[in-house]
Amino acid sequence: MVNWQNVVGYIGKAKEAQNRLAGHERLDEAMRKGYVRLFAYETRWSDPFYEDLEKDLIHKYSPPLNLHHNPMRSVAAALASRGTGIAGMFG
Repeated sequence: MVNWQNVVGYIGKAKEAQNRLAGHERLDEAMRKGYVRLFAYETRWSDPFYEDLEKDLIHKYSPPLNLHHNPMRSVAAALASRGTGIAGMFG
């Protein structure tokens, strides 16, 4: 999901994108934060390539709504432990 400024807020994969999005636990939060555009690619194949691709994209873009594989979450946690306010962006 991206916002109107093309900032990536969330990256995910699903076997059935429509069903996954409808029940996604972070959809409301994403919309409140302005992530209102969705780009989807759907495939019927189960392949480790897609798991690796998701991780690589999360690592590259560090979307704030992704909890796993996001290198910026550990930075935010370290800053929070020192009292720096940036950690609020990631959660």
